[in-house]
Amino acid sequence: MAYYFLFILINEVINIKNIGQKLKERREELGFSLEDIHKKTKLSLIHIKEIENGNLDYFRHDISYLKFFLQYYCQAVYMDFDDIKDDYEDVLNDYTQTQILKKQEQKEASNQNIQKRIQANAPKLKKTTSYLDRINPQAVLMLVGLLLLVALLVFGAIKFIVPLFSNTDIPTNDTIIIPKEPSDVKEPIVETPTIPEPEPIEEPYVVTVVQENPLKYIVDNVQAKPTLLKILFNEDTWIQVYVNGNKTNNPASQIYKKGQQIEFPIDLSMKEVMFHLGYFKGNEFYINDTKIELDPATANKVSGAKITFVIKGDAQ
Repeated sequence: MAYYFLFILINEVINIKNIGQKLKERREELGFSLEDIHKKTKLSLIHIKEIENGNLDYFRHDISYLKFFLQYYCQAVYMDFDDIKDDYEDVLNDYTQTQILKKQEQKEASNQNIQKRIQANAPKLKKTTSYLDRINPQAVLMLVGLLLLVALLVFGAIKFIVPLFSNTDIPTNDTIIIPKEPSDVKEPIVETPTIPEPEPIEEPYVVTVVQENPLKYIVDNVQAKPTLLKILFNEDTWIQVYVNGNKTNNPASQIYKKGQQIEFPIDLSMKEVMFHLGYFKGNEFYINDTKIELDPATANKVSGAKITFVIKGDAQ
């Protein structure tokens, strides 16, 4: 069993290391820092580092939430969770087997300790038995018979001889009733401790942006939460904004200087938001502080352009 336990433990470590290595390589391939992943997933930096290091022992108290952590990480690096799903399921199965084997080993160790104690006390029991064997059964019977004879003589003296010398009647009722004293001792009440359930981890709010064509993008998974479309101007640029085909003056239609930025709140009542820029190259678009990767043909235009964002999501 020890070799089998060691095999499962090694296999468990290899699988979680594979998952961490794949995610780390994907993050570095995209040029994301650990801080970038923290902002995208809302996971703590220590959680992200331990995932990449493949440290399963760090998540021993959060093993039921590990799947959600990995899914958030995959979304942040645009990676399909199915690519690591088999490794994750192997890790979970190996971890479960490891816990079962640990309990079996603890039980076997406990049984061995009990057997050792029984064997240690065996000589004492043997000595007691041999002492009893040395008692003569005939002597015991004679002693018991003598005691019975004395008891009969005493009983006869009390029953027949004592009444002859007494002027008072001896009551015939030999039953003595002893009243039972009430007990003031109360049994202690043992309170069962309540184990608090772990607080559920709130899933991070992640909005996805998918390109439909170079000038049209689908903003999906928008919820009834604060959501911002932000433009950072790296060149002096004139802009006009349209919501559902209607021109709006918030933000104002004007020329914005290099280094300025505008934040435009969006919600599900807006089906489409179009930005008309007089000069496009160098300007950056963000959704909730996450940069939107624009098509290179659009991002490098040295002329004006109209870019449309289609808003989709769940109102609940």
